[in-house]
Amino acid sequence: MFKTTVNILILFFGFSTISTAQNVAHVKAGVLIVSLHNDEFSFRPGINLGVQAKIGATGFFMSPGLFYQKFTISEFAKKEYINDRPKYHLAKLNVDAGYESTLTKLFRYRVYAGVNLNRIIKIDNNSNNINFNNIYEGFVGYDYGFGFNVYFMTIDFKQERSLTEFYKGYKKTKLNFSTISLGFVF
Repeated sequence: MFKTTVNILILFFGFSTISTAQNVAHVKAGVLIVSLHNDEFSFRPGINLGVQAKIGATGFFMSPGLFYQKFTISEFAKKEYINDRPKYHLAKLNVDAGYESTLTKLFRYRVYAGVNLNRIIKIDNNSNNINFNNIYEGFVGYDYGFGFNVYFMTIDFKQERSLTEFYKGYKKTKLNFSTISLGFVF
């Protein structure tokens, strides 16, 4: 009986989501702060650019995305996002799943969580001689966040945590990302 009830609920929510599907894409730009897992006070400011699709409807949705991020190699003042210091350049592929609800015709909010694959695509020349011998080229992480839409604009607040190590030869060197993005829905 319990399995039947659960299956009926899954089918009901699945059909209601499909019948009201509103597939959209978000183009986003924002700022981020990167810190090391074992040093919460080490800040590396950077920028975040990307596109993210939302497949589903008001209710449950999936949201794959592709992002470009760059952040400073060495610790830096967390308010100076645009600077000329050497940086890591990162490509990020993420997939989120979440729930979105409509308060009014022009205002929607959402919560989500997901996983991401990250790859360092370039390291600027730097005085610390950090290169691909010192860091792993790729790492895996998870994220969670919330956001809202006001008409065609979207704002998202996201936290990301690494599941795998970033620096080679050091213990507990996972990265944490805090991101605020502003975007447009089309």
